[in-house]
Amino acid sequence: MCAQADILLVTVNKYETGALTDVFQESTGIKAETVTIEDRVYRDLGEVNGTRVFHALSEMGSGGLGAAQQAVDKGIRALNPDAVVALGVAFGINEKKQKIGDILLSKQIRPYELQRAGEEIILRGDKPHASARLINFFEGIAQTSWDGAEVRPGVILTGEKLVDRYDFRTQLAKFEPEAIGGEMEGNGVYVSSQDQKVDWIVIKAICDWADGRKRYNKSKRQREAAVNAASFVLHALHKAQFKPIERRPVESQQQPKKTVVEVDSGIRSIKPRPSTMRSRSSKLTKTCFVICPLGNPGSDERKRSDYLLDSVIIPETKKLGYKTDRADLADDVTRLNEGISRHLFEDDLVIADLTDRNPNVLYELGKRHAWGKKCIHLCVSAASLPFNVQDFKAIQYVLDTRESVAKAKKDLRKAIRAQEHARESMPLALRPEDVIRMAGITAVIDMKYGSRDHYHLARQLLEQEATSLL
Repeated sequence: MCAQADILLVTVNKYETGALTDVFQESTGIKAETVTIEDRVYRDLGEVNGTRVFHALSEMGSGGLGAAQQAVDKGIRALNPDAVVALGVAFGINEKKQKIGDILLSKQIRPYELQRAGEEIILRGDKPHASARLINFFEGIAQTSWDGAEVRPGVILTGEKLVDRYDFRTQLAKFEPEAIGGEMEGNGVYVSSQDQKVDWIVIKAICDWADGRKRYNKSKRQREAAVNAASFVLHALHKAQFKPIERRPVESQQQPKKTVVEVDSGIRSIKPRPSTMRSRSSKLTKTCFVICPLGNPGSDERKRSDYLLDSVIIPETKKLGYKTDRADLADDVTRLNEGISRHLFEDDLVIADLTDRNPNVLYELGKRHAWGKKCIHLCVSAASLPFNVQDFKAIQYVLDTRESVAKAKKDLRKAIRAQEHARESMPLALRPEDVIRMAGITAVIDMKYGSRDHYHLARQLLEQEATSLL
């Protein structure tokens, strides 16, 4: 195994780290796995919407031993991420317009340590721009689907000083009138990421005003700010798939050493990392549609289905060249019944989660089977399947441990490959326009039927209508 990240999240203090691991564990249901590579320890936070996320811990500041510049440099060499995000807490600069918990997103950073000290102090050096790709990614989510703490894009001050004096904060604000806040690690993240051609950004939430009262309610305010920043990043990864880009290799200055991964009580060997980056360019030329119980946002049903999609289905379908959609996420499903029917009829593959005998899922599965198209069944327990679909092989999955998630992914990958080699039986020779007409007919479900009957109801209605069309 070779550890590999798509995004590396960097934190400094216990509030930032605790908030990050708690937020991700609540979403994924899996505890972060500790990984040791060379002389550094990282945490594998799992996959979110097909994006592999790792965490690295930095010491405070940018330039010291173990601080951001060194921590990020080692993290990039060890994990080969496409992006680095400095995540955590910052100080605000305007108590009248900002509030505790507001999230600062760096369009630029302003290092303030390099100065010309003459009759007046003048800041020297660059005002680096964060990655345009990451600004677009996170700011787009902030403007369209995020309804949490306010996200404020702008210039973030960064330096080695733990600022907690009002007059010094005022002086910094005069140096950079456009500043929205400040922190201590951004310059180190920028230097190492820029040197190795990795995208970077700073996303930190306001926990104090750097006015001499930092110690008041420190734990509560830092926890609140850190949770807001971590929740925003997690939300963004759920809402829009972070697509890695192909970039030039970073040459290692020395031969890679054999490393060891420590996982709680177990130790496993990791293969040496190659000296060049892997190619990330891949084209998704096939289509896959997922039907599953959705429930209301925030419900146990929705959380389970989201985690199944993000951690099992999308990672495997993406590797095999499939663009994967679900009814609530698909861009082209504007008229619901028509859009779902099109996917069920036209997509190369349908994956159906039959857990809980959900009537809508069984009804949509009946459509897919009536059309004789390729389909894979999933279920938490085979015993929960209605008798009329028990003859079809179903992948049984459990998502409570990293090992069980890995097994589910392996089983799904095997099933997809088997389906790709299977022949379709097309009992109903329908045209796309027939599908649209039938969508209106099959949308009406007589709720006197039990959930297990929706499968046969769909097939019966489709077959009767198809007979009249042919």
